[in-house]
Amino acid sequence: MRLSHQVLLATTSKTIKHISVFILSIILARSLSTGDYGIYLQVQLIVSTLLYLAIFGVPHSIYFFLPRSSQPKRLIGVSALVLNALGLALALLVFLNIDRIAALLNNPGLVPLVTIAALLLFFQVPIKLFEPAMIAAKRVGTFVALNATFNFLFIFPIAIPALLGWPVEDILASMLFFYVVQYGAVTLALIVVTATLKGQP
Repeated sequence: MRLSHQVLLATTSKTIKHISVFILSIILARSLSTGDYGIYLQVQLIVSTLLYLAIFGVPHSIYFFLPRSSQPKRLIGVSALVLNALGLALALLVFLNIDRIAALLNNPGLVPLVTIAALLLFFQVPIKLFEPAMIAAKRVGTFVALNATFNFLFIFPIAIPALLGWPVEDILASMLFFYVVQYGAVTLALIVVTATLKGQP
């Protein structure tokens, strides 16, 4: 696959996610009460802020190190373990400090959602390894196919419950289920692709 085609496909895959998020914002704003929509946005704020501040560039270091490594399988394996451990640490951080976070955001309604928020962090952190690992391993087609599929499906587990009038807690739980499935699919894809890499284990 030519580089220009790879870039186009990867960009298209990411664009699908942005379109889904835009459509979701309209659906949620119309379907949820002001208070519930605020809670949804604050949970997303907590998760996304900690997610991008705390991963320390670990996933993207794969772009540099994997092509130069004599032990690519070990490198991906260690990176995956680090990100899983980091996801667990972030989940515990949120779980143990939810009262302070809720007070900081002036929203006690966040406290009952602590388990969902913590698990959203835990499952999303390791997923960040998928893109750099696939691209650095020259498996752009695999990345685009799986990423585009999940980016397209992302809207449904959130939009459908919202349109059916589910409470915000159930909508967030449905989104969590989506990330659990994505985590499993991404982990399986990483294991399969890593097994095909040349070099020492």
